Amino acid sequence: MKKLLLFLTACIAAFGMSACGKNQPAQTTLPPAGAAGSAVTETAQPEETEPDDTVRLTVWVNQSETEITEEMTEAFRQAFPDAAFEITVEGVEQDSCREKVMDSLMDAADLFWISDRDLQAMAEEKALQPVVMSPETIRKRNFDGASEAATGQDGTLYAYPASGSGDPVLYYNSGIFTKEDVQSLEAMCSKAAEGDSRIGWSLGFDDGTLLYSFFAGAGLRVEASEDGKGNFCDWDCPEGEAVCRGILELTATGAMVSAAREELLSQAESGALAAWIGSAEDRARAEKILGEQFACAKLPAFQAGDRQIQMASLAEFDLVAVNPYSDHVGYAMMLAQWLTDGENQLLRYEKTGKIPVNREAAQSEKLAGDPVDGAMAAQMAYALANRIGSNYWESAAALSKALSEGNPGEQPLSVLLDIAAAGMSGK
Repeated sequence: MKKLLLFLTACIAAFGMSACGKNQPAQTTLPPAGAAGSAVTETAQPEETEPDDTVRLTVWVNQSETEITEEMTEAFRQAFPDAAFEITVEGVEQDSCREKVMDSLMDAADLFWISDRDLQAMAEEKALQPVVMSPETIRKRNFDGASEAATGQDGTLYAYPASGSGDPVLYYNSGIFTKEDVQSLEAMCSKAAEGDSRIGWSLGFDDGTLLYSFFAGAGLRVEASEDGKGNFCDWDCPEGEAVCRGILELTATGAMVSAAREELLSQAESGALAAWIGSAEDRARAEKILGEQFACAKLPAFQAGDRQIQMASLAEFDLVAVNPYSDHVGYAMMLAQWLTDGENQLLRYEKTGKIPVNREAAQSEKLAGDPVDGAMAAQMAYALANRIGSNYWESAAALSKALSEGNPGEQPLSVLLDIAAAGMSGK
């Protein structure tokens, strides 16, 4: 507890508290030397508190998470006994939080849970307080994708990463593949060929999600334009051609079976598949199919030219944001940082199953003890927020189909990629 108290005191001393009341957005600045625990604005005025000096904060969180959040806020209050905190936790579903905040920002909670897909619009409407307390430290402590999801297009960190969810993962028969085998698709194909078994993937039968994993892993981008339909896409380049060749080489092994999700599960149930790339929702069926040999891992790497590339994935991230019109913005930021630190991300996982995005928390033995959660946490290190415009999906599905079938038209890869990039861009 003493350690937590020192942490909070250091935050105040280093970054100060803002106090502008609910009439203008807050601006937090450094306090004068020796002002530990004092609250200041850019004009170095003390923070306006209630007449009884009570710091009252309201937190909006999903109804199912109110109890665990109350535990965390109580720990926060006890760790900082010199301040009179009164913290109220209210259940507001995350899917409706953006609308509720924007309906009446002045009356909204001091801090609230939002989805990463709402961040940019809310930032543009000045509904989110920029993170000014150690933003770079927060970025470094969380996975890159989660930090990027909390960052606006202007490069400002507007929220605190809290947790993530995403697919896919790799289910496999541990009696056939070792943990080392499943690190590489090429190694898996080689092992599968030895035992006359197959590996299932949905390339060519999905909407382009799996294809994204290959290209994003190579550092190539597809990102929505302002209209939300078209995209910036840089796949039509030599690196993109190398990715295509890597996929075609995997297809040519004959070890990769391409089918839609339900068909893959049916083939797995028949014993035809020794591994497949699937959803976390497939867990129960996978456990039944594989029995004692059930195992799960993050997505593997693949070879593209002279590079071994770890497959990426799409994810959705939960974020905690602060109301810039809060009466106690500085304290609200401290509480937001507390609620989303590694220890509390791990505690939230234990209570709700939400995967931590804090680097240290994601490596906890508590997650590693669960095959699927451990795999999802490992994949979270390579997960990116969905910033894809609607024009992507049809063009990506067409490219997926061509590559999964071995490029039957024998089109030059540069042409395939030019067509795909043009379609994704909406040209």
